[in-house]
Amino acid sequence: IVNNEGYHDRDDFKELTSGSDSVKILFAGDSFTWGASADVDSSYVEVFENDLKKVHPGVVWNTGIPATGTNHALFTVEKFLPLQKSNYVILGFFTGNDFTDNLLPFDKLVFTTNAACYNEDDIDQEFNPFQMSQQEIFKKATGSYPMEELNFFKKMLIRSRTYSFIADMTDKVKNRITGNKKRNEEKEYELTKAYLQRLKQYTSDHNAKLVVLIIPSWPDIKEKGTHYINAVKLMKELSISSVETIDQYTEQNYIKTGGGHWINSGHIITGHILSKYILDDMNSKVPAVLSNKQPSNK
Repeated sequence: IVNNEGYHDRDDFKELTSGSDSVKILFAGDSFTWGASADVDSSYVEVFENDLKKVHPGVVWNTGIPATGTNHALFTVEKFLPLQKSNYVILGFFTGNDFTDNLLPFDKLVFTTNAACYNEDDIDQEFNPFQMSQQEIFKKATGSYPMEELNFFKKMLIRSRTYSFIADMTDKVKNRITGNKKRNEEKEYELTKAYLQRLKQYTSDHNAKLVVLIIPSWPDIKEKGTHYINAVKLMKELSISSVETIDQYTEQNYIKTGGGHWINSGHIITGHILSKYILDDMNSKVPAVLSNKQPSNK
């Protein structure tokens, strides 16, 4: 399901008029928000929309795109919030890779035939983006260089997955020795904070409320990782309303390959929790939250 703008939504994103009784909600995020690994009508955004419309008239637009970070969310919100005249902006923030994706431009994506999506850029040691070679893009997308370019021994390692494990461990050791890991985390945090600040200010200036859904990766279920902890910390630092659902999942709610997305059960759990949060918030603020007044000059 793809609309006129290329997003996973049945609605075409055409400008709406003011004064409607409908609550208008704009979603932004990455592949989780897009609905990856969920059946049609089972993504968390679709479950949310169904719950909402059972209680209150609503317009819900989904601008999630795989392999993007908060920088892309800022782009879509600035583009579509004025058209929708949103009351709420909901950002699905995936702790697995959104910090990292914020280091890269969002307009250099490669989609593969099996619907996977990757950025064709990488960053150098000074955090400057550069375009990878086709070989490196292939490796990033599949975990290996093209098989025809490997010798017999390397092919055996690839098939046994030992090579990928050794390569991952080598990168981790190298990062610890050189200090790149710490520098990367600091830069990721700095950029993500700046994007979130801009996103909060923009939504506030347009009389909308920003709510961030903090989406844990499946390893976070066992032990909250640095990115998860930093995401929670950022929302508190910036006084951004956030929803945590981590205690509602088990590892069985995830597919541990291909991006580590929720299966239907994870999406459904999330959609119900998020819809309750927004409906409760609406009930506490009606009718103010549904106002479409233009920003004042005061």
